[in-house]
Amino acid sequence: KLFNKKGMTLVEVIVVLVILAILAAVLVPTMIGWIDKAKKKTSAAEARAVYLAAQTLASEKYAEVEEFSIKPGDENYTKFVKDVAKLADVKVEDITELVVSNGKVTKVVYKQVTLLEPTPTPTATS
Repeated sequence: KLFNKKGMTLVEVIVVLVILAILAAVLVPTMIGWIDKAKKKTSAAEARAVYLAAQTLASEKYAEVEEFSIKPGDENYTKFVKDVAKLADVKVEDITELVVSNGKVTKVVYKQVTLLEPTPTPTATS
């Protein structure tokens, strides 16, 4: 007769729910950390793509016009940023700042990642 029980008792259901709650409390913060790290790595890779796209376009412009430089506020800055975003396949609004001096990209700020010339190494900005 002891093994003919059907279903679960209320205590058993509560125990299972408590175990699931404990697991969720432990795993959710860990998963959020993984997601944040993945987003940072993605942003760094995209920033590098923006840097390379900007350098490609800057080199092309420099070949056409000596002393090609561009910075925020310049007449053709918005068009240049749009061209870079298109080439890098990113959103224009994610490119915060681009600076080109004498045909070389000297600064790229993409999302929260800043790349500076001469060696473009991603650094997170807060």
